[in-house]
Amino acid sequence: MALGSWSRRQGDGTRSRRTRSGRLLASAAAGCAVAALVAAASIAPASIAPATAAPGAHGSGLTGAPLVAAKPRVASLTAAPATAPIALDAGLADWHGRPAHLAGTAHYDRGEWIYENYPFTAYGAAIPGLSVAFGLLDQVVHAVTPAERVPGGLDEFAPTTGAGPFVPQADLSELRFTVRGSDLYVLARTTTMQQPVQTALLLLFDASGVHASRTVPFGSGLRTTAADTAVLVTAAGAHIVDLRTGRTTTAPAAADPAGYDNSLVARLPLAQVGGSHGASLRVVGATGVVAPGSYTLTSPPLEGPLAEVVPRFDEPVRATYDHLQALALADHDIDRYFTTVSVDRLRRGDSEQLLPGVGYSVRTIEYDTPTSSEGGTNGTLRDYGLYVPVGFDGRPSPATLVLRGSGMTPHSLASITPGLFQELGDDNHAIVVSPGGRSDLDEWSGAAYLDADRALDDAEALLPIDRDRVTVAGYSMGGFGTYLFASTQPDRFAAGFVIEGPVGGNQPATTTTGLPDVVPNLVNVRATPIEIYQGDIDANVPITNGLAAADQLEALGYRYRLDILPGNTHFTPGILNDYRVGADFLRGARRDTAPAEVHFSRIMPFEHAVDQVTHTDAPGIGKSAGLRFDHAWFVHDLEAVDPAGGTASIDVRTFARPGMATNPEQHVGVAPGTPGGELPSLYQEQVWQPTLLPGAARNALDARLTGTRAVTLDLAGMALTATAPLTATVRTSSPATITFTGGGSGCASVSIDDGPRASTTDAANIVVAVPAGTHTIRLQPGTCTSQP
Repeated sequence: MALGSWSRRQGDGTRSRRTRSGRLLASAAAGCAVAALVAAASIAPASIAPATAAPGAHGSGLTGAPLVAAKPRVASLTAAPATAPIALDAGLADWHGRPAHLAGTAHYDRGEWIYENYPFTAYGAAIPGLSVAFGLLDQVVHAVTPAERVPGGLDEFAPTTGAGPFVPQADLSELRFTVRGSDLYVLARTTTMQQPVQTALLLLFDASGVHASRTVPFGSGLRTTAADTAVLVTAAGAHIVDLRTGRTTTAPAAADPAGYDNSLVARLPLAQVGGSHGASLRVVGATGVVAPGSYTLTSPPLEGPLAEVVPRFDEPVRATYDHLQALALADHDIDRYFTTVSVDRLRRGDSEQLLPGVGYSVRTIEYDTPTSSEGGTNGTLRDYGLYVPVGFDGRPSPATLVLRGSGMTPHSLASITPGLFQELGDDNHAIVVSPGGRSDLDEWSGAAYLDADRALDDAEALLPIDRDRVTVAGYSMGGFGTYLFASTQPDRFAAGFVIEGPVGGNQPATTTTGLPDVVPNLVNVRATPIEIYQGDIDANVPITNGLAAADQLEALGYRYRLDILPGNTHFTPGILNDYRVGADFLRGARRDTAPAEVHFSRIMPFEHAVDQVTHTDAPGIGKSAGLRFDHAWFVHDLEAVDPAGGTASIDVRTFARPGMATNPEQHVGVAPGTPGGELPSLYQEQVWQPTLLPGAARNALDARLTGTRAVTLDLAGMALTATAPLTATVRTSSPATITFTGGGSGCASVSIDDGPRASTTDAANIVVAVPAGTHTIRLQPGTCTSQP
């Protein structure tokens, strides 16, 4: 299901279609040699690419090189010693270190050691015996180079290694240490914390340096040869056990489940846990749950009582980052995760900044949304995959937003089919952003839409992304998301790449669980060319989906390319791991920042379906996420006459910029494929042969409104001004209110159809109401009066 499972909701795609796109299939059937193409595409053993493959040489198929986990860049900052007291019951208030928002990393900041965990990984130990099987698999992978992609391929079937179920109150997001005097303070945060607080943090310390085999208490099921002190921190307090003597002492602790702070704070005697090391701590941790007031960990007996191990560094790229911890917990031994924390650095107030390095990072962001809630993965902490390409030099770079399929995590595509990141990233010198969403089938609606938006915003604030060269791509449900984002934010994305993506709607063999029909919304992608990658025998997302999108784009006269891959199922692109056609299509794409024309529609039923997640399994169904798709370029606040079921459309041109005739041309042909990777494909495309329209620039505009009751036009965005005479020709199917904004300061007079002039007190904000019909509006700089 990981690449997107639609088969239980769709037809088999065998229905014939006689459409414009049908000419491609008809020509193939008439002698375009589909069978020959399939035969020619028989895969010979592919060349093996090393794990450190250079751009353009990643390999493909199961032999392609996995992504490399990034090593963060570390910058030293001025030390900031911390001496203020820490109140246990104050939650986060007395902790001032700044997280790096890079999972699987630790750094020092303002006298705190801060480890940030991989979110949503509290699945516990692997089932008994699985560790042996994975150990054998690891040996095969290391011994036989062609097997190097096998672990990622397993994520297609079992993204989590832990036996589960997911334990929300044990899902650690942060672990921090700091020192005040003779005390060590510990802060743990979880992605979920509810009353009564059940979160429990187990810490093992090597205080003496004398190693012997010992049993860890609290019902943990662990054995250790490195630890001599065990501490269990709960909301009721902390118990400290000397594993050499069995002596137990207590220490104070408190929990704060208010809001999304989800904190557990304890104060431990440094002498008991630091011991002979003095200047450093040797520590490892794990999380679980306890009954309130209890100090015995509880969970299903077969898998053991612990859900997570911390800290975990240097994890390979996986769909769910619980693989190594699950195997360690199955072995009842987490000593391999011991780490050293410098007490001297805590006292000095050492501070560092971590930034993403080259390779794949798990980036975290924290923000509230109207649909967030405590429990599971629907809180305010989100994560996304961030891929910094090989050769990144710090200069402004393009970026691609990559959207996952159904049943996936943010990191599934990176694990299963790394070629998508290597070819869109390394080969295009582009940063790749891979957000997560909220559920198996969230369709990138509601909060999931916001998650993707915020992930891209975060990456743009963090790295030097050239915002004029941002593209969007997606596989399966992510392909639907590509159509969705390209058509709702056409002024943000320079191009799109759809891989086996559904379009929804009610057309034969395209219906997918009542998915909103994105095809009519493609009217908005005039400036956003789309590449469609479609297998001809895809039973999950039948070929009719790609054809429906191509038909619409061709009818509109827009740029697109449809590649039909003979003999390809829904999963073939992921297996072949080669996306060079899409990478080539996105390469060099640049958004139009100053168009002469904008064609924009707001389809209200579609917008409501996306905003209120009415067709998905995501949390918050029927509740608005606050999405409004009412603006693009210089068009703002587009309002429909019928806000529930209508469509508001505007076609507007500014004459301050030269117009362009696009002169669409259609091409049909055969793409040859790549050795050991992409199969040959049949393609059809529509390209533009643009020519400039004659005519000198003038301070005028022409707008056609359909089903619209109100719209705002940004004159500055149109390179127009109200401080000089301006003429606007407006054709509207209904009475409409037009606001002209950004036209400059001062006053102006307004006439409609050369009727009586009315003055306005502010030429930067002129509101004009017109009845249905064709009208000429003239704005003339004038003297301010008391008239409205």
